[in-house]
Amino acid sequence: MNEDQLRQLLVADRTRDLEVITTVVDHLLVDLEVSPLDVEIALRSEEANTYLVAHDGELSIVLGEDNWRDILAQLDLTPEVNRAALAELSKD
Repeated sequence: MNEDQLRQLLVADRTRDLEVITTVVDHLLVDLEVSPLDVEIALRSEEANTYLVAHDGELSIVLGEDNWRDILAQLDLTPEVNRAALAELSKD
């Protein structure tokens, strides 16, 4: 992910608007060089409020750490399993 893409992602995160964030993430993922795992790593390195969850081959975007943890628990996923699932999505 280049600096411009990271900047777009962080600006979207700061809006706390799920529609805006989803649009930016979708746009980033069109670039074959950027994967869901790349996006998640960038978000975590910047302590962003947005989290990605991979389940059943799908990608979900979640706002807030508490919501992220709740969804992982509902899906019976650990953060490590989620990260592995994001990596698998990256290969598709």
